[in-house]
Amino acid sequence: MRGDSFERGGHPRSVPDPDGKAYDEMIRRHRQVMARRENAGQLVNEGAGQTDPTAHAPHGLVDAIAAGAAHVFNEPREARRQIEQGHVVRGLVDGATAAADLELGRSVVRGLRRGSFKLSGSHSLKQTRKWLGQKGLAENGQHAHHALVPNGGWGKAIPDFIKNQPWNYKMTETPLHHIRIHGASRKFGLPQFNAVERYVHGTPTWWKAANASGLGHGTQGIADHTVGHGHEGKAHSRVHKR
Repeated sequence: MRGDSFERGGHPRSVPDPDGKAYDEMIRRHRQVMARRENAGQLVNEGAGQTDPTAHAPHGLVDAIAAGAAHVFNEPREARRQIEQGHVVRGLVDGATAAADLELGRSVVRGLRRGSFKLSGSHSLKQTRKWLGQKGLAENGQHAHHALVPNGGWGKAIPDFIKNQPWNYKMTETPLHHIRIHGASRKFGLPQFNAVERYVHGTPTWWKAANASGLGHGTQGIADHTVGHGHEGKAHSRVHKR
């Protein structure tokens, strides 16, 4: 029995597809999955027709920490992408900000692990210094400088429970460094550190990292704002030219 074919001048014939129903069902399910993915997070309040603003918000402390950690660890990748696209200055800013964020995170974790607060016992200067040594936060004979809240001056009005805490101390490299933070060294004829030197030698790592992080994020925000307005201005100019 010979069948029709295009070579012999025949015509195509419609034949039933045994897999047609299964194929149609597969396509339908695929479209449902894609629709759910596209609408994920776009929850609509019943009767209001408004998007739920909490759809993408973290639902707990763990989620918030995870989201923050993901953002921090993604920053170096974003910096590299900026440099590869030719935005060298922005890439350097992003890289420096990422380094500051990572260092700040390490400092906080290190502080929590080693005891970031002295909760019990006396908070006198002597007892707190002894406690710092027991916790391994200060070496034997190392000076502990009150970095942010001074021990004297206006710091006298601050309770010891607050100012005599690890977050407020900077362990100085030598006793001479501590002396020069507060004033001149008459013994060695050395002047008091200037403002930059006092910042470098007299503030803890976490404080420097927080300052660098804040400066970096502020610079990023200004750059994004400027770029955004620049694009709007160009679009507005093109509309007027037309």
